[in-house]
Amino acid sequence: MNKIRNFIKPYVLLVFGALLFLFYLNWLSLDGILLAIGIIAVVVSGYYLAMGVLSVVLIEKLNPQLKQILNLVNISLFPLFIFIRILLITINFNGNMNPTGWVIAILSMIASLALAIIYLLEKLTKNAEVKRFTFLSAVIFVVALLANILFDATGTAVNLGNVNIVVVLTYVIYSFVLFNSFGKDEEPLKEDREAENPVDEVKPVEEEKAVEEEKHTEEDKAEKKPEEPAKEDDLPTE
Repeated sequence: MNKIRNFIKPYVLLVFGALLFLFYLNWLSLDGILLAIGIIAVVVSGYYLAMGVLSVVLIEKLNPQLKQILNLVNISLFPLFIFIRILLITINFNGNMNPTGWVIAILSMIASLALAIIYLLEKLTKNAEVKRFTFLSAVIFVVALLANILFDATGTAVNLGNVNIVVVLTYVIYSFVLFNSFGKDEEPLKEDREAENPVDEVKPVEEEKAVEEEKHTEEDKAEKKPEEPAKEDDLPTE
């Protein structure tokens, strides 16, 4: 399973950016707020396409600090885009939205901003408590994405035949990237540590053998030590 995940991982951002670009490309033919969303989406998808190509070709040659910055942008950029998208759609459809639509819109905007901000703080502070809040905000954000799939912009439930498969795939791929990022700070497996630092694993064994050999040598010396001659005071008297 890990081999499959490691194989597809470099191509995930490339597929994500391509789906995002193809879906919002038609929005460039619309007017007003929807056109603005289309322009922003094309720019965002262009970034993910570039990162997808970079992750396939040059990611191993990048500076580790630059790689961390790019990973941070990869996670934070999409929630910011979702926040802007839902904000503009809410402004556009506010007269037709029902209470369910308002609840989903507000939840989605709060979850988007919370994930982008808390994720940034967690990566900067490396705090375990902040990491728990980050994971919680990630779960809430994914739930908000699911709600946007099941309900339209006005808050009306969507029929199964009207569910957009491209949108579902983009949300699933991002969720994979998001939750996969939480495992990067974990300690490497024992096998990995042995492969990276074989000397550290062998050294204690060699030291233990040296101590045992020294102990046996001392015992042998103690057994072979000649008896001291008896002193004159210890000789028997006639």
